Amino acid sequence: MSEDQIDAMLSAINHPIRRDIVCYLAESGPQSYSALLEKFKLQTGTLNHHLGMLKALLEQDEDKRYSLNRHGQIAYQLLTYAKASFAKPVLPTVKRRMIVPALRDSALGFYKLVFHPAKAFVEAQEGLGPYTVCGAIVMTLLFASTPSLSTYTITRSITGSLGVLLFCSAFAQLAYNKNPRLSRLTVSVSMSYLPAIILNLLTLLFAVFEFTPWTPLPFIIVEDPGYIVLMQLFAAVFIWRFILLFFAVRESCKLSASQSFTAVFASSIIENMIAFVVDYLFRML
Repeated sequence: MSEDQIDAMLSAINHPIRRDIVCYLAESGPQSYSALLEKFKLQTGTLNHHLGMLKALLEQDEDKRYSLNRHGQIAYQLLTYAKASFAKPVLPTVKRRMIVPALRDSALGFYKLVFHPAKAFVEAQEGLGPYTVCGAIVMTLLFASTPSLSTYTITRSITGSLGVLLFCSAFAQLAYNKNPRLSRLTVSVSMSYLPAIILNLLTLLFAVFEFTPWTPLPFIIVEDPGYIVLMQLFAAVFIWRFILLFFAVRESCKLSASQSFTAVFASSIIENMIAFVVDYLFRML
């Protein structure tokens, strides 16, 4: 089919009545002039005009009945495909070349969060994209690794993280007249919970092993060496958590080092107070 024939076909079906005539002839077979006149309730002049516009798509048999020629059949198939396509819900298409860079950037964001946290939190303020994925995955893993997952543990985790987020935002505004963007602060605080996943895993490990006192000398009694190592790991992870939250608050709220330290220290107290209140409420229930 040449370009001129394509133009003629598109011009022919560029009207709802002509499209109806094409569909009717394709689905009902050859029709006489009078049958078309009765079917579409048109004046003679109007029908003549539309049939003239459709002449490239129609043919007549010996009885002067109209039917679709080869080009008319193509036009009908085109109309059928268009109607079926528009009837389907339009789903967003995600191209592979968009997915691969996003996964690569998110993996790189995780790497920086672990080994170069200061740089990661700076970049999170410049572009949330990959770090939003990092924050979402960290929070998902945090809940998934929570020992004995229940309403109590979920409530405690959610209220604690929300308490830290809202307190840091309010503290920066009220104490230092800073106005952090809540979206960037939310992503940064979510990322800072990475060490909490390790804490959950250590808690599970702590529950598995049994520790016994150890006596290296007759007059010195200490705990099991495994217990001591585990406690040191707990302390190291707590410090790591504090450092990540420090970077998150400093970069998101644009605070100095001393201001950030104060905000993080106060938020840690608030987080523990919230945990105490949740514990008390669940005991009362």
